[in-house]
Amino acid sequence: MTSITVAEGNKEYDSRDNCNAIIEKDTQTLVAGCKNTKIPEGVTSIGYGAFSGCSSITSIAIPGSVTSIGELAFFVCSSLTDVYYAGNEEQWNAIEIDYNNNELEKATIHYNTTMPDQPEKPDQPEEPDQPNQSQLAAAGVIEQIRAIGTVTIDKKEAIDKARAAYNALSDDAKKHVSEADLKLLTDAEAKYDELKAAKEAADKAAAEAAKKAAAEETAKKAEEEKAAAEAAKKEAVGAENVVGDVTYVVAENQTVIYKANSKKKITTVKIPEKIQINGKDFTVTEIAASAFKNNKKLTKVTIPKNIKVIGKNAFQNCNALKTVTIGSSVTTIGDGAFQSCSKLTKVTIPAKVTKIGKNAFQNCSALKTVTIGSSVTTIADGAFQGCGKLTKVTIPAKVTKIGKNAFYNCKKLKTVTVKTSSLKTVGKSAFKNIAKNATIKVPKKKLAAYKKLLKKSGLASKVKVTK
Repeated sequence: MTSITVAEGNKEYDSRDNCNAIIEKDTQTLVAGCKNTKIPEGVTSIGYGAFSGCSSITSIAIPGSVTSIGELAFFVCSSLTDVYYAGNEEQWNAIEIDYNNNELEKATIHYNTTMPDQPEKPDQPEEPDQPNQSQLAAAGVIEQIRAIGTVTIDKKEAIDKARAAYNALSDDAKKHVSEADLKLLTDAEAKYDELKAAKEAADKAAAEAAKKAAAEETAKKAEEEKAAAEAAKKEAVGAENVVGDVTYVVAENQTVIYKANSKKKITTVKIPEKIQINGKDFTVTEIAASAFKNNKKLTKVTIPKNIKVIGKNAFQNCNALKTVTIGSSVTTIGDGAFQSCSKLTKVTIPAKVTKIGKNAFQNCSALKTVTIGSSVTTIADGAFQGCGKLTKVTIPAKVTKIGKNAFYNCKKLKTVTVKTSSLKTVGKSAFKNIAKNATIKVPKKKLAAYKKLLKKSGLASKVKVTK
């Protein structure tokens, strides 16, 4: 089609200035044009499909008054190469150009100019009829579908618009959309749903991971703050603190050692389980070396279950001490711990003690009864030396070593019961100067071996070793 004319007197449309186009008066919209259209100044819009199908149009002049170009306005204008625009580039970029105007966008835009005069050409065959509205609408939808391309999570808007455009087609227009193109759309929708589900799952996992990481970070921070608070409360290792009359020393594990009592005339002592230093609780776990050494007034001591160590010479020369209660958690009785406690009459060594230190009860001259705990493996040198009133003793089943002079000069010791079958060492003079008519009872299977072992240690010949 090469010309368009609107009849005179039409109240809605005109073809002003022999423009070869149909212009809607009220909206100043060019609704249809052809190859020879010259868009008049004053037209503000080029409407939907106005030049669609004009495949032989090669150039067109657009006045500066145009502010919008509708969808499919230049659809299938495959020969369009030049646009002569009366305004400048900034004005052109401000024009709202709707979908499916690819040919227009590919053309060269000449700014601030009008279309040059064209040389006359020989008559050309008339262009084929333009596609009808249904075909144009279908073509626009097809282009939208194909423009989706590779489906990604950000293609939702394009897919939704293509679907909405297809749904808006008339039944006749839908006939012009092939099954293959419609499948492209349904496949795109399915693929998007798949990607959306995967993204939601990934987002959920990421949110959960972030929540977990945040919780872990919060917990870690809380632990660090707690540790910092605890560290701030910690007393320096080795620091001495006086609580009441007692000096305590802070140990490495933030427990304390009972070091000394300033009351030299104290007669009864009960070691505490816990004390407070600067508002913090500390467990007392040890009695220091020489803590009560040479205290001549002390008569009674209670050592609670929290104490694990009785230090070297802790009660040495406490010659008024009559009663000692040793707690069940004590594991170590240090060398000379109760040495020369000459009024001490009875001692029970707890089951957790593994070693009785050197001279631990040496010269406890009033000691009559000793119960040695079941975990003891070593009775060290001189442990009970000079306990002149001790009459009997049982060596428990785990003892492997009895040191030299262990029971030396225990002159009233008449009965020694050996339950261990693991005894490897009996030190020199371990049982020297015990009662002359003493009997040492040993396991039947160890009779011969233990006789030899005891004889080698210097056991008097009159002492009987029996099973």
